[in-house]
Amino acid sequence: SSSTSSSSSLPPPASPPSPAPPMEFFVLNTVQAIRRMSSRRHKDLRAACDRVEQAVRARQADPERRPREDEDADKHFAPFRLACDSRSAKIVSKALDCVQKLMAYGYLRGRRLVTDRDGDGQPRQRPLIAVIIDTVCACKSSTDENVQLQVIKALLTAVTCNHCEVHETSLLKAVQACYHIHLESKFPINRSTAKGTLRQMVTFTFERMENHDKREQVKQETAYKASQVRKASESPRRAAAPAPAAA
Repeated sequence: SSSTSSSSSLPPPASPPSPAPPMEFFVLNTVQAIRRMSSRRHKDLRAACDRVEQAVRARQADPERRPREDEDADKHFAPFRLACDSRSAKIVSKALDCVQKLMAYGYLRGRRLVTDRDGDGQPRQRPLIAVIIDTVCACKSSTDENVQLQVIKALLTAVTCNHCEVHETSLLKAVQACYHIHLESKFPINRSTAKGTLRQMVTFTFERMENHDKREQVKQETAYKASQVRKASESPRRAAAPAPAAA
């Protein structure tokens, strides 16, 4: 049935098994694989992969930095963005699969601010997670079965994991991308998976809204109780204060 297909194809819960493999394991293996799959026309992609590999190798060779595990993959996102723009299904699939895993393990959070250009070519500054969502959503029109599935998995992880904050325009784009795949995909398994993912995204979003409202209500009630306690403690002091002397 479609529900069975949907549930079996969806990625596992956002909280991954422990212990997590090192971040550099994912990044290094993936950029090396992408580098091998790329061709001479992918000049910028190859250069970005080389820069990331050199940075990782340098850190691993530094005896002072080596004992501390690096858990910040945000600084290594450039080759993944270029890979998703490569129009090679194998390269795009490889990049999206790694992006999904990095987000699931909390290595790719998208919290740093980056500068890029908007649709009018004007510079803008925004959180990296917005760029990540744009990059993944741009792959939604691929006709490749695995690319479509990787898009769905990456977006579900981004929206539902505890490490990323996807709101407003980015959240809308994620929903629209899954809806697009549900409508346009020629692969039944991807259509049903996109449908199930949409349901999970919407459910999660409403649950998050309800939890936010509950937290705000608790804050207001706590503040009110604290103000009442202050008033109660001040009343005896005012009553015990000596009356002003008669003129």
